[in-house]
Amino acid sequence: MCFGLIAGRNTTVSGAVLAGANDDWPGCPGHTHFKPHIVHTPDEYFLAVKGHHIPQAAETYAYTYTACAYETGTRPISWADGMNENQVSVGMMGVYEFRNCQTEKDILEADDITLLLLERGRTARQAIEMIGELIEEYGYTVSSIDGAAGAVCMAVADPEEGFFLELVPGGKWVAKRVGDDEVECRPNCFGTQEIDFSDTKNFICSKNLRSYALENGLWKEGEPFNFTKIYGTGPLANDTYGGADWPVNRMRRWDCLHTLCNVDSDPFAKVYCAKPQRKLTARDVMHALTSTMEGTRFDLSLAPEAGVHHNPLWMTTSTSVGQGGTVVSMVYDLRPDTSPAAGCMWVACAAAKLAVYVPVFAAGEGLPEAYTWGECGEYDLGSAWWAFQEIGELCYRRYDEIANDLVIPVFDEMQQGFLEEREKLYERRASPEEVRAFSHAAAASAYAKARELHFVSDVQRVVLLIRVTSGNDISAYDVVSSLFPDKQKDFVFNISETDTVLVKEIRPDNNTRDMEKLAASIVDTLQGEHYIKAVVGIGTPISNIKDLASSFKEAQIAMEVGKVFDTEKQVISYDHLGIARLIYQLPTTLCEAFLREVFKQDSIDSLDSETLFTIQRFFENNLNVSETSRGLFVHRNTLVYRLEKIKKLTGLDLRKFDDAIVFKVALMVKKYLSSDPARY
Repeated sequence: MCFGLIAGRNTTVSGAVLAGANDDWPGCPGHTHFKPHIVHTPDEYFLAVKGHHIPQAAETYAYTYTACAYETGTRPISWADGMNENQVSVGMMGVYEFRNCQTEKDILEADDITLLLLERGRTARQAIEMIGELIEEYGYTVSSIDGAAGAVCMAVADPEEGFFLELVPGGKWVAKRVGDDEVECRPNCFGTQEIDFSDTKNFICSKNLRSYALENGLWKEGEPFNFTKIYGTGPLANDTYGGADWPVNRMRRWDCLHTLCNVDSDPFAKVYCAKPQRKLTARDVMHALTSTMEGTRFDLSLAPEAGVHHNPLWMTTSTSVGQGGTVVSMVYDLRPDTSPAAGCMWVACAAAKLAVYVPVFAAGEGLPEAYTWGECGEYDLGSAWWAFQEIGELCYRRYDEIANDLVIPVFDEMQQGFLEEREKLYERRASPEEVRAFSHAAAASAYAKARELHFVSDVQRVVLLIRVTSGNDISAYDVVSSLFPDKQKDFVFNISETDTVLVKEIRPDNNTRDMEKLAASIVDTLQGEHYIKAVVGIGTPISNIKDLASSFKEAQIAMEVGKVFDTEKQVISYDHLGIARLIYQLPTTLCEAFLREVFKQDSIDSLDSETLFTIQRFFENNLNVSETSRGLFVHRNTLVYRLEKIKKLTGLDLRKFDDAIVFKVALMVKKYLSSDPARY
């Protein structure tokens, strides 16, 4: 279920067109390839999917394109999108299954048209007119991809203007220009409605568009010519891919316009465009392409199917724009000049919500080799697509913990850095060499991070949460990363400015004391060598990757409980929290009721610091009066007197085990309430 959008030039911060596209083909790896600028000889030809030879142009432009690992006709990969050196971009969406509307001469398929647009397009308008001439000569037919026999819609854009090119088998087509002040989208359906044939600025059409409709009883002279109504419904179309009224397409249409334009229209209304209330950026388009309707009444993370871990990508073919079945996602961030950093195609592998968009420039030369391959059903981390796909599979198991807490914050920070660096390159008009170097470095670092986030599932691990309490400008993340350089075994994540997570592989015979020694060494290194003060929370060891999020939560709890009950400790283990762990999770109302029942009003507050210190030592010496008195350097009778004083105030004889337990818990409850916890 593919998706495309175009934002007119007046709607964007840059003053140029923004476009975006998702290729949704569950389980089919996505590739990214580069074709150089070529000057051709007269005997060369363009090889169509069906094997026909189309005379080649004198020269073809350089372009980068994405495609799916699906062989069709003469092509080992298919369903192409991309951008060329002139900043002409193309995103393709399948539409309907059509019957009885093409002829034997119809040759060109969707893949052919996409590649021809990229190879020969100087501008979006010129490219569409050129394709119109080729269709006039060679025709357009249904796709030969299994299960995808039908029409297509293409988002074709350049920095100045964008069009939705909608093609019906048999060589009938229309290209509708997107308004400069509007955002327009297409979710696997036609969306061009009434056509004004005299308005050649906003509509470009095939010569047979009206005549075919008239001859076949699809339209009458004098009636408005509604393209979607005439060609998108009725006898020609079969709702294999869904039409405008298909629930999936309705909701994705709504999702896009709500995200980018804050429009909350009736999902049943055939609304494809709207005016945004603020200027848009590439990051906004990324957000739209990864949206799962979060924060709305249609939020997929709150659906029963999302489970207890609130996975919003539970649908392979989703009612939202962002889907778990996305193969590759593109954002076309175009600029109306010739700077090497002007035209940028941002590419994300697999489910973009759980990946990073990496930059490919019109002046670039593609992406590193890892992005150029990946086979269906052949898992291999040497492929960037498989590396990001595996991250998604991991997140789906415990989305709210693994995705939200561990993966998305890391990728978001990386994404923001890439966007900011691209703007710096654009502003200072960096050289082509600098632009290409940045593109490859960004792609390589994103891929490396995906590899780092990959976990072998059947080894013993533990999570350590390292929190900086004070320090200098040196990054604790950098220090911890240098201490654990083996990225295939140990994984370090930067969660926030203060928090770093270490996922440490351990031996089966390692115990909690071993982990505490490891944590203490980290604390000592940070403080002794880098003047960084930190505390460490330790979760319990786990033997399966599905329990990783639990260990992380335990490390968080250890950290939070330590702030209340063990303020002097720098290493807090979840296993050694004891009764403090229980108290921390009790409702505050229950804690207050417990204190009122055990003690007289304000009696616990009447105990002076000397008495409380005595009680602490008494507990540390296992209720032994003689040992405690010797440790405090007081006479045994003095200690007995103090204990009797406590008995008089509280009614509890601390020399009795049961009373001592009650008093110990009470002190801890009091301390917990003094930390000002959330009240419930």
